Amino acid sequence: MRANISHYHRLRLNDSSSETNVNAAQKETLANLLPSTKFDSSLIVSRGTLPQDLMTDVESANVVKILVAGQRGMGKTTELRRFESMLDAMNGFQPVFLQFGAQERINDETLIYTMAQALLIKSNLKVGKGDPLWNWFDTEESVSSYSESRGGSVSVGGNLPLIGAKGSIQTGRDTKRTKTHKVIKNKPELLDAFNRIIQKAKEKNGAQIVFIVDDIDKIQDTVSVEGTFVSSAHTLGLIDAPCVFTVPYTYATSSFNRLASLPYTSIHRVPAVAINSRSGLQQLDNCEFMSQVLKRRLTVNPFSDEEIQRIIDYSGGVIVDALRLARGVLKQIVLGDEHKVAELIEDEFQKIADEYRYQFDKPILWRKLQKFCEAVDPALFLTDETTLDLVCKMIVIEYRDRTTWHSVHPAVRRLYEQNKVALASVLGQFDA
Repeated sequence: MRANISHYHRLRLNDSSSETNVNAAQKETLANLLPSTKFDSSLIVSRGTLPQDLMTDVESANVVKILVAGQRGMGKTTELRRFESMLDAMNGFQPVFLQFGAQERINDETLIYTMAQALLIKSNLKVGKGDPLWNWFDTEESVSSYSESRGGSVSVGGNLPLIGAKGSIQTGRDTKRTKTHKVIKNKPELLDAFNRIIQKAKEKNGAQIVFIVDDIDKIQDTVSVEGTFVSSAHTLGLIDAPCVFTVPYTYATSSFNRLASLPYTSIHRVPAVAINSRSGLQQLDNCEFMSQVLKRRLTVNPFSDEEIQRIIDYSGGVIVDALRLARGVLKQIVLGDEHKVAELIEDEFQKIADEYRYQFDKPILWRKLQKFCEAVDPALFLTDETTLDLVCKMIVIEYRDRTTWHSVHPAVRRLYEQNKVALASVLGQFDA
């Protein structure tokens, strides 16, 4: 519990000789509130049974393929790290955790290549450059060159005048041609090569390999993601090890494919934390979970319980937004901002609302938002492409209790309320 803001400012200056220095406790807190902070089990608050569900799937069969879906910042990585810790603690399993990263595109070949590299590092296993897996990605080049001349002398560089010993002028020509041929190989050869490496790792470590591939939801080209996990789903299904893949919300809710028809054991969804129910009632257990997520990271805690609840309300149950709000306030305090904490929370919340302004790149999105914000029932349904666009942009947030439902992010509601008068005029012209 925070006594008052001036007391906290005194704490801020305890270990620093100037107002811009940051003491060790503040550095630790600011680092803990970063979404990308290194996994630390002491900071983790258990949420649901996803790790246990994944463990049940993995123990039931050696080649299960599992998808974990959800919007960004909902805690998927944390839950997968919990799952990794469970595997580490058990005999007979070796988890291989890799984060694919925010790359532009993905395909099944590069996914398998990346998984193989991660496995070799994790297992401390070495394979030669001539291994069939690496050969599959090699190219072969054949180079041919020849020279031809006219009137005698030969020169490199095309047609050139050459001065002979007797003063006569001759021409020389040298032509070089290079041909590059890429070796075309089929997918079964690639899978066989990868599965041989998996078998070597199993034999060396005496454990079942389990791949956990995170951050696929950050791939920019969602078409390539669907090509990998739909069109090439059966290729991935032949990998001789259990695999858990995070996938973007767009793929997980695609209307073009029903996942039951694909070779995946199950799909697990990680929605936002429903701090309010579909009917609008506060969910005390979920609020307490969010409160603990924040408090465990706050080595230095300038917030009262009421202020933490305000942060939770403003986050809409999106964990990464709650961390961002708390970090923004703490950073301002460290920098010497003397406003009250409640005012700083409002400022940070307004920053998130303002950033959402640039997500509305089509007038129809504003019209859709207007309908959602003015609806009597806050629950939304994915009825058309525009609604899905709002979900992908995290304008609309997914929740789940016994069923899946949706609502507008609180920051977007703030943005709408601040601009709805002007929007009415603009949207009227758009409709006309």
